[in-house]
Parts: sequence; C-alpha cells; structure tokens
Amino acid sequence: MPPDTLENLRMLSNLETATEKLIQIVFSAQPEFEKTLNLYELKQLKQRIAVKAVIRPLNREEGLLYITHRLKKASDKEQIIFTTSALREIIRYSEGIPRVINVICDNCLISAFGYGKKK
Repeated sequence: MPPDTLENLRMLSNLETATEKLIQIVFSAQPEFEKTLNLYELKQLKQRIAVKAVIRPLNREEGLLYITHRLKKASDKEQIIFTTSALREIIRYSEGIPRVINVICDNCLISAFGYGKKK
C-alpha cells in the first residue's frame, strides 16, 4: 500500500464525535509493512498504532505439527505423504514462516502428482 494511501487512512481516523472515534482501523500485514511504517512521512500514523502483535516463525516441532494439521484437514485419510527428509527440508527452507511452508508443500504436492508419486 503506498504511503499516500496510508496517510489518507490516518486522516480518516481523525473522524470522531464528542464521545468516540467513528472508525477503527486494523492492519494485518506481512513483516515488510514495518519498514513502510518507519518512513518519515508515516510517523504520525505509526504513533497512532495502539496495539501491535508480531507472530514469530514456527520452530521445527511447530512446523511439523502445522503441516500435519493441514494435511489432516485436507484429507479423510491419515497417511504421511512427505518423507522425513522432505519435511526437514520444508521446515529448514521456509524458516518457519507458515505462508512459505504452504507454498512449498503445494509445489511438492503438484510435482508429486505430475510424476505419479504417492510420497
């Protein structure tokens, strides 16, 4: 989102009655958004952010649980379709970022299907 748009959002947040704000803005963004907020022209917007939460990357165990959970939700069968070494590489390469884990697993599944592989 361009800084001009973010500045316009900040201006919208000025709308209020005598007793309450008329609009509440919630940002949900990728880590790169922090760099945008650090721009000088967005200093006032950054000052208005009341609550901030950052989700840290998953560790190895959490990553494996995440993949297992997603596979269980997508299938009615309980079978392990990734080899142990594949799971290790997925977690290592993704650096524990769920969005990247999803992309890697999708690519693996598509490739396996294309090659007629079950695992």
